[in-house]
Amino acid sequence: MNKVLMILVLSLAPYSVLAQPSPPNACEPGEIDVRIVNNDLNGALNVSRACVAHFKATVTKSPKEALTGYEWLDLLSWAYHLCAQAQVQAMMGDRAGADASIKAAEDVYRDWRPWFDSPVVDWASVIDATKGFVLEKSGNIDAAKRWYLEHRSEYATGRLAVLALSDPNNDDAIRYARGLLAVGAKNPTAHVVMGAVLESRGQKAEALTEYQTAVHQMTKAELQNEFLPIAVAESARAKSAIARLTAEVK
Repeated sequence: MNKVLMILVLSLAPYSVLAQPSPPNACEPGEIDVRIVNNDLNGALNVSRACVAHFKATVTKSPKEALTGYEWLDLLSWAYHLCAQAQVQAMMGDRAGADASIKAAEDVYRDWRPWFDSPVVDWASVIDATKGFVLEKSGNIDAAKRWYLEHRSEYATGRLAVLALSDPNNDDAIRYARGLLAVGAKNPTAHVVMGAVLESRGQKAEALTEYQTAVHQMTKAELQNEFLPIAVAESARAKSAIARLTAEVK
């Protein structure tokens, strides 16, 4: 699956047929993530709920009926925002809420499966990364690692890199992060991991640059093709490190 194509599809959803209710502006790419970066998890959750409610309401046909192109976009956005909602709930420590959101997303997929079977839509990478993230944030680290390894995606590799920081030699963390950056320089999680590794090795100036790059990539302008909170889950770590290192690096 081409992630860029998938994001393009979802980016078009807010511009569905004019006869339908307009979605909240906050359903645009990056809006949920920006709230997380600003340490506003409640705001992120409220936005995700509003977007879920909007797109659910616009899908008025039964699973056996044919959908127009715009109705298909709304269907995908409904399921996608359920995963975003689950990720926010996981970050807030609400395991029951996150599990319920994942189940709702899986129910949408089950009922409307033919509409998800498209080379443009890599639904598995979204739902699988969400399941792993919920495991991780609920404290089931070993289970999360196994899940990420068995259900690989850029999101999963990013989380594996973060979890590998607990290893004193950081070899796996570096390998995962460099692998992500080799396929695309815009990956804030990979930059945070590289910052943490460099800082642990006393390379504070270089670490500060990595953290600053990560935070820059978490701004609204840079998040224009991103919807999922997992992409900015390390924002607090990066911002804290910048504040600390800025005072130390001359």
